[in-house]
Amino acid sequence: MKTFSILLLLFSSLFAGCSEISAPPVWDESPGLKDKYKDHFLVGSMIQDSDITDASSVVERHCSIVTVNHFYWGVVHPEMDRYDFEPGDRRVRYALQRGMKVRGHPLLFGTIDPDWVFMDGEEEVLREVLIQRMEDHIQTIVSRYRGKIQYWDVVNEPTADVFFNLGDEPSSILDTYKKHKWYTIIGEEYVELALRFAHEADPDARLYVNENNIVGPLGILSLKRRNFFNMIKGLLEKEVPLHGIGIQGHWSYDYPPADDVVETVELFSSLGLDVQITELDMSTYSIVRWAFPDLVPVHPAYTPSVEQKQTERYDAFFGAFRRCSDQLSAVVFWGLSDPTSWLRTQPDERDDWPRAVRVISSIFDAFFASS
Repeated sequence: MKTFSILLLLFSSLFAGCSEISAPPVWDESPGLKDKYKDHFLVGSMIQDSDITDASSVVERHCSIVTVNHFYWGVVHPEMDRYDFEPGDRRVRYALQRGMKVRGHPLLFGTIDPDWVFMDGEEEVLREVLIQRMEDHIQTIVSRYRGKIQYWDVVNEPTADVFFNLGDEPSSILDTYKKHKWYTIIGEEYVELALRFAHEADPDARLYVNENNIVGPLGILSLKRRNFFNMIKGLLEKEVPLHGIGIQGHWSYDYPPADDVVETVELFSSLGLDVQITELDMSTYSIVRWAFPDLVPVHPAYTPSVEQKQTERYDAFFGAFRRCSDQLSAVVFWGLSDPTSWLRTQPDERDDWPRAVRVISSIFDAFFASS
């Protein structure tokens, strides 16, 4: 642990007072995260174009799997008769050339899918027309990457959320599904249909439903974890092609408890499914900020005390991941650098330091050196 403390001290002196990282660090020849955890699970990150140019050495050192998140409907299919595959092609090609596995994210995300998808002129689209649009969209994308993208987040965040709503859809503790247009026009069958269409396009791809806020007391109190579990169990009972679930890891330094991660992984694994941590990052602010942002003071900088709390939490989370590594196939960070993190704009604009793969590497170097 002496080495651990020394490296943390050096790390703090380098970054304290800095809200951005001016240059990527210089790495030694020691193994990256993908090598350290190769006997436990795949490790990787969501990548953007800047990551495969400016920070390519970071991706290559640490990632055995990457998420290509170009597949939001409004990005990859912005107009009825137009697709934009070039950014996705570029990132998938980069990963495959380096022997990395690829996750595609997401095929359906009802909360933010564009309005035109659900309209026919000035009127709401008919159910059968919307199903056909879904089928065409999913099969066009998945067939293009058949044999290249091994994992797909087919449906993203379908479960109603009492505490955290993105968009305008109403949710109550009695709801199981978010009431966006996929649900209100097609009904709960939309999840099943999406999975079946994806499977038809690539029978060898592993298909996932990706969900947030199902770990910890809030997920239990709001019934969200229970509702999501029942949703998934119902799909399996109908023999829908579903291979795993993704647990989004958008967590804070004070939430959720690490033991709850293990409990949730084991719960869904009991259904015979694979589990992946799909969007790992850690806000340096309390979970309270999401409900009451004005009550949580802004950090003046990434201070040693903030770093210490965050370091302890990352250590606890990765300890939890190792404990359930028989049920967990991958841990994927949601980005590589602090300046581009979504946490700097949500739920309000302020500096945050989620400390993704690039920065926490030194913490894990120290951990493994002392273990």
